[in-house]
Amino acid sequence: MDLFSSDEGDFGHTIQNDSHLNSSSDWHFYQSHRNVVDNFIAAVCGKATKVELGNLIAASDDLVACRGAYSNSESGLVNRMSYKHENDGRSPLSYAAAKNLYQQVYDLIDLGAEVSKTMPARNGWGAVPKTAFVIAATNPKRDGTEMVRILLSKGASPKELEAARVDETILGRGMKYWIEKARRVGVPSELKRRHMAHLSPMDRIHELDYSVVGEEAAVASIQEALASRFGNHQGSQGKPLVMLFLGPPGHGKTYFASNAARSLVGQDNFKFVPCQSIRDDADLFGSRLGGSRSGQYSSDGELTGWLRHRQGKKCIVFLDEFEKMKKLTSSLGWKQDKKIYQSFLQPWNDGLLSDQGSMPAGRGEMIDCKQSIWILTSNWGQEEILRFWEKHKERMHSTIEKKDAEWIQKHLVEKILQPLLEEEFGDMDKGLKALSRRIDCIIPFLPFSKREVKVVADIALTNRFSWYREPCVLHGPEDQRRSLGNLRMQGTRAFAAYAGSRYDPMKGANGMLSAAQKADGKFQLLFFHDQLGLSEEQEARVMSEKPPTTNENEPTFWVHFDKDAKIITITQSRPVDDDSDDDDDDSSSSESPLKGLGDVGPSASEKELLKEGNSRYDVEALPTRCSTAADDAF
Repeated sequence: MDLFSSDEGDFGHTIQNDSHLNSSSDWHFYQSHRNVVDNFIAAVCGKATKVELGNLIAASDDLVACRGAYSNSESGLVNRMSYKHENDGRSPLSYAAAKNLYQQVYDLIDLGAEVSKTMPARNGWGAVPKTAFVIAATNPKRDGTEMVRILLSKGASPKELEAARVDETILGRGMKYWIEKARRVGVPSELKRRHMAHLSPMDRIHELDYSVVGEEAAVASIQEALASRFGNHQGSQGKPLVMLFLGPPGHGKTYFASNAARSLVGQDNFKFVPCQSIRDDADLFGSRLGGSRSGQYSSDGELTGWLRHRQGKKCIVFLDEFEKMKKLTSSLGWKQDKKIYQSFLQPWNDGLLSDQGSMPAGRGEMIDCKQSIWILTSNWGQEEILRFWEKHKERMHSTIEKKDAEWIQKHLVEKILQPLLEEEFGDMDKGLKALSRRIDCIIPFLPFSKREVKVVADIALTNRFSWYREPCVLHGPEDQRRSLGNLRMQGTRAFAAYAGSRYDPMKGANGMLSAAQKADGKFQLLFFHDQLGLSEEQEARVMSEKPPTTNENEPTFWVHFDKDAKIITITQSRPVDDDSDDDDDDSSSSESPLKGLGDVGPSASEKELLKEGNSRYDVEALPTRCSTAADDAF
């Protein structure tokens, strides 16, 4: 059965389901209260906020007919299935997963959605039980790599693919990376997670394993620091946790922090501060201009007001490029860096911040930020990290694992990076050496291994090309606009290898993304000059801001790197692909359209056809995606 199939058929009652609800109760509940369920799913698909979804759940509890109709009044509605477009039920979480609504997935799980809830399968139709994870992994319309990462971090199991009889060889390299990691690291027991929920975010620390590609030693050190701070509050002495991420750009420092924030505290409790925009301490912590006591001429700065509203709450402050404030001077030539860095001494020492902001009622009071987590990133020490990486290349160039964390902390952090940090602060003022002692841990982010380069290239390129699956965007914010859409763009192994070859340890993933940018530019110009071979109908489709009414004749393009000509080519048929660079052990058959970049290529028979002189349009393109009722459900 196709994903979200709208095929007609009898509903079977021998359905696997979760522990709370059985298939019969789901079916009968929907017959009696279909408006409640469908309105809730419509809100999910309409990107309702967590508060709005929570209000809908609360409102449903006020209905006498609904109250008692499910065993758990706090999470029943969030797990109820709709049969509006399916003979098989579909849960709210499965709709969000199929539509790549990442924030709604986080919100639904926080509201009680069961991550591995099995949706019913019909008898006699060859169907198998599905979960949101299975739907994300086999999504024919959208790339599901990021959704797979999120669901695995939230407790989905790779065994769900086995139960659904999914052939894992058809999955893309990035997706397989996260699945392999899930099999290796596992998930803490439900009993331990419930116990640790009293010491949040201890119950979610395991999710950090899925927050970045590679960097396992870094993640292990971060998890240890978090466990030390929040697993035993009595030992923290009220000090917030301060971590410094060091290493060359493009190796996941910002990506990790953003994912960690979503897992540990929620996106609303994450504050990103680009330090290159800071000009003095007032930009960060506010001021009372001209000595004003009323607050009339005062400002909050980037942090004061934000922290004021989160007193006593867990939140993450992310100071990007922390070193950019060093040697900063005012327009009059006065040094600003010492004053700026000194302003961190108090909050990082005792978790209290003097309220210098614009609220009259708050003047002179202290803001409690003891529960905050401060993450700083810097390029300090990047050359030292690379030299260490090269010196120990026999150990470092293979995959770094959690067991290497203590060795890296001892030989790289304690012997090299910690003295370097003290020197950097001491250059500004000897008194600022104390600030380095307020930083609880230094976390080096290391260059990628050979395999990790391929995984990062796959994830980055697949994500970028997947934007074209959605309609074009001609209105709204300019940074969200895109000239073309409603098409499929795939990359060959040769193109993925080309992107990977552009990896530079000093630039990280940025060099690989430049390959996708080149392909983007070439594709736009080929379209502009009518060199893509599109019919009038296809041109209208790719320029439409609306989803297509049919998925027949979907334009499909292959991005390829011709090694002989050393150029990027874009064609409507699969070119002869060279997989000689695909030398790791996760390579697999290349015949499925669901494969990710670096895993796609023609079959042996197709190569023979091309050798016989067929034109570039002779090889059959990828099958079109399946049109389903659920695609246009809401």
